[in-house]
Amino acid sequence: MKKKILQNQRLNMKKGLLLFLVSSVLLCISAFAQPTVLYTGLGTSSGTTPAPSNNRYTLNTVGGFRQYRFQSNTTVSVSTTGWAFSTGTTGSPNYSPNWRPTTSNNTLSSNAFIPTSFSNGAKYNSSGGGSDGLLPAITSGNYYTFNVSANSSADNVMSLLETSFNPVTISTVTQAVGTYGSLTVTITTSATPNASENIFVRYSTNSYSASTLVQATGSGTTWTATIPWQSSAVSYYVYSSNRSSSSITSDVSTYSTQGVHDMSTLNLNNNSGSNYSWTPP
Repeated sequence: MKKKILQNQRLNMKKGLLLFLVSSVLLCISAFAQPTVLYTGLGTSSGTTPAPSNNRYTLNTVGGFRQYRFQSNTTVSVSTTGWAFSTGTTGSPNYSPNWRPTTSNNTLSSNAFIPTSFSNGAKYNSSGGGSDGLLPAITSGNYYTFNVSANSSADNVMSLLETSFNPVTISTVTQAVGTYGSLTVTITTSATPNASENIFVRYSTNSYSASTLVQATGSGTTWTATIPWQSSAVSYYVYSSNRSSSSITSDVSTYSTQGVHDMSTLNLNNNSGSNYSWTPP
């Protein structure tokens, strides 16, 4: 009798341990599930370049956020095309969780920061909840850049940047001592930027809890910006945007988040993720 009781106790302990391990694995998967796939209704081989897989695209990791850009080959009316972020792969997406509006009939705005408080943004939905968001009017030939932050189990900020041009890449960044203890940053782009394409140097002395934006000036593929002398070490990187410095800094103040910079980014050069550094004299 005692032997049978001991066997039952051991069996129950094994079952309990197994349930614990399974729940722990599921918890870990949920905790590290970040947006990896973008779905858009522009999912035909004639609708976008490059052609997607089943209307889905793999998000690229850019800095600390995710991004995907495509050129539309078709014109679509406002609020007739859907979008959503999910986990998994383009061939096997997983919508538990996903990031999309929690309710239907929410249309995304282009060239604007979408904070977590907005109903038309990347809301966290577990177990396949939520409803696909709707895109603004899509123009054939234009480029569309989706940006989304990488929170795993919470709402994400996002943006959809629309441009009539394919953004240039930021090829090289070099620095040299300037006048009055300043730093001159020289930037080389892959081509001449569009007139609506701004090149910014974003710098910080406190790990980007706060930061300052300096717009570069120049012509062709060579641009420069000056970081004035600072009383402590500086970290900086370069990014391009079709948004103006005033609109970006205004959103940072309005929504009290530095994430506005990421969501305003077309392309960036952050020294392979390490950022550039400078210790002022």
